[in-house]
Amino acid sequence: MMALVRQADLRPAVSVRGTLGGTARCGDNRGNDAMAYYLLRAKYAQDSMNALVQRPEDRMLTTTRLLKEVGGRLHYYFFSFGEYDIVLLFELPDNVSAAALAMTLSAAGTVTATETIPLLTMEDAIDAMNRAREASGIYVPPGRGPDGRGRRGGPTGAKAGQQESS
Repeated sequence: MMALVRQADLRPAVSVRGTLGGTARCGDNRGNDAMAYYLLRAKYAQDSMNALVQRPEDRMLTTTRLLKEVGGRLHYYFFSFGEYDIVLLFELPDNVSAAALAMTLSAAGTVTATETIPLLTMEDAIDAMNRAREASGIYVPPGRGPDGRGRRGGPTGAKAGQQESS
């Protein structure tokens, strides 16, 4: 049976604020102390998995302490089937902290592969959608001039030397 962690004691002792691009708090555009969410998938090294099979232990406790040490908060720790053995859902102040976590796990020889995926809340995703809408009027795809037409002045995709039909 898998245990879920959602305990107040997992919160960092101090308020942590990360920055993304030096302008906004990581994972939060609302002006509070929320941190960024991450999903980490990892594959246990054979020695680590053998040790767990020979002597089962709750790795969630160790992982909770590790995340707390780097200023984060563990929400979920799952074992999984497939390419990766574990999936973690957690908060950290910034991408540097997320990289440090993955490096710590790899350097210890606990895992042989990790994939860290930054996650957006729905509010942050909507903010990104609004920014994308604003930027879409500025962006010019490759192969088109500043007026949005092909390099030779014709419509995109027109072959050189062919006349445009009206």
